[in-house]
Amino acid sequence: MRSRQIIMALSAILAVLGVFVLTAALLYGQCPARCNKTCCLDKGRTASVKKTDPADIDTPALKALISAKVPMVLLDARGSQKSWIPGAKPLAFNTKDEDILEAVPSKDALVVTYCGGVKCPLSSMLAGRMRKLGYLNILEYRKGVRGWVASGGKLASADG
Repeated sequence: MRSRQIIMALSAILAVLGVFVLTAALLYGQCPARCNKTCCLDKGRTASVKKTDPADIDTPALKALISAKVPMVLLDARGSQKSWIPGAKPLAFNTKDEDILEAVPSKDALVVTYCGGVKCPLSSMLAGRMRKLGYLNILEYRKGVRGWVASGGKLASADG
């Protein structure tokens, strides 16, 4: 039992480190594909990775970021709902640009968007709008609320 806890803790730490490496790569123009070339992120060249492309975050990595209290803004792209991932702010995918800028004043902030689940496009739509507004560090939790609950995650609600 203890070895399983150690393995889970190490997995969480590695997940957080992976997110930090990706975020640093996106911020400082290094290639996340580890080809050791900055050309992937240079504006004048074509490549499969661009500085403003969102990256996916999986459930263990999101849980690790939350438990480690990493400064981030977790956005529920569904807007106001009866339940949400703890710590999330509701911000509908179709909200006004001014509301996005008010909800997340720093364009350098780490932002994680999510919605209902894998088939729900709302988190991608919100992330896309934020990219157009100049936000740099956007991660998409594509598994959304369904993936969170399926992994044993609890939801917050107005009922407590």
